[in-house]
Amino acid sequence: MARAKKDDDGIGGSKPPPEPRKRAKGAKGAARAEGRRGAKGPGEPGGTLTLRYRPADLPSAQHRAGLAGLMVLADVLKRRGERDIPTFDASQEGTLTVTLSKAANQKLFDEFFAAAYEETESKALRKKKDKTPIPPKREVTTKDPTTGKSKTVFIYDDIVPAARFLKALGAGEPWLKLWRDVVLRIFRGVPATQIPFKDASAGKPVGDAGSDWSELHRAEAANERGVRTTKVLPSTLYIGAQAHHADRVPFSGLPAENYLLTFWPVVAGLFVPQIVDRDGNRDFDGYLIAIPDVIDPCAFVTPFRAAIADRSNDLEGYRPRESVISVPGEGALEYLHLLRLASAKSNLEETAFALVGIEYFHMDKKGNNIRTLSSGRVRCDAGLLAQYEALRGRYRDIRFRRRLMMNLLEQRPWYTGFGRDFARSDFHQFVGSRAESFARSVRLKFSGGYAKGEKA
Repeated sequence: MARAKKDDDGIGGSKPPPEPRKRAKGAKGAARAEGRRGAKGPGEPGGTLTLRYRPADLPSAQHRAGLAGLMVLADVLKRRGERDIPTFDASQEGTLTVTLSKAANQKLFDEFFAAAYEETESKALRKKKDKTPIPPKREVTTKDPTTGKSKTVFIYDDIVPAARFLKALGAGEPWLKLWRDVVLRIFRGVPATQIPFKDASAGKPVGDAGSDWSELHRAEAANERGVRTTKVLPSTLYIGAQAHHADRVPFSGLPAENYLLTFWPVVAGLFVPQIVDRDGNRDFDGYLIAIPDVIDPCAFVTPFRAAIADRSNDLEGYRPRESVISVPGEGALEYLHLLRLASAKSNLEETAFALVGIEYFHMDKKGNNIRTLSSGRVRCDAGLLAQYEALRGRYRDIRFRRRLMMNLLEQRPWYTGFGRDFARSDFHQFVGSRAESFARSVRLKFSGGYAKGEKA
């Protein structure tokens, strides 16, 4: 059963998901970093590192998704013909060993943060914090041929993530735009957090790669002395993280585990919740981030690649039609559906065992704050997925579909809650000539099939 947790305050929410577990010094952790002696010693920022992970022991779904994202990114580099890339070795005991050099680590970060400056239009002059206008690159004035009215837009140079790895996986342009928008508004919504993309656009090595590499080596040196080190987690890496809680408790994790959090956006499912007001007007409401809880990353990579390549580029408005959802939890079910289809086409059976569920976060940027509007989790359940697939794409009316999806996620009778919807909205949306879409969906539900001449 998926239950949404409401949370409207703070950057990423004032009630973040459970923070990574704290470990006592000397305790065995889910991740270890070891230095191999090569041209440089293991305690120096060079040579190679060996990181060992047990997915089941990692602190959160975001960490496990990060490990899967790391494998996907390395697979993209391998298929491109890159040399000196991370290698992976899975044991029968469930431990995944990652071996990487400093150069391989740099390639991962450069691939993920690849970006360039592009011209974008702004309807109004942008302003600094002190309300001083930011001069545009130029102004463009056009005249509407129908109304004869003039329209002026201001041109600025903005950083745009390249998303090269998504292109390599077969994602179409509408999906690339969605990923870029989520990165710049949610993951890196504060300009100061976009520095890695700016470094990459200037042709510089991404600085985060070097700092993370040094941090891993320092942690390895501390491990040799029997000391466990931790590092503060920023919200750019972990959704809901805060440098300090209200009671001044630091939010931190082991460096080898924190390292994975850079890469979970590689495998995140991105969706756009659609809302309808009392008058029946539709609008998009922020973004839904679906994070797969991957327990077997080796079995996850192949179906994920196929799922990305198989997505349709058909649009609803300016967003991919398959990304538009009626309730947040639907994004988690859609992610599972796409993976199941990809597994079936590839004759794979392992996907059911690669995932244990999907965590989702409904987020939006309000002013300068990035807020978590709701969050939840959907279990990986064949019966629940079958019920979703029976509804998917069948009912066009968003109000009808939204209520069905809410009832499905809460495992309630399908008709529950419609009385409340009728009481809160204009009755013309449900009765009369303006209710054709709703009436068609109701007729399909009661008939148990499609009426003659009607389409999904």
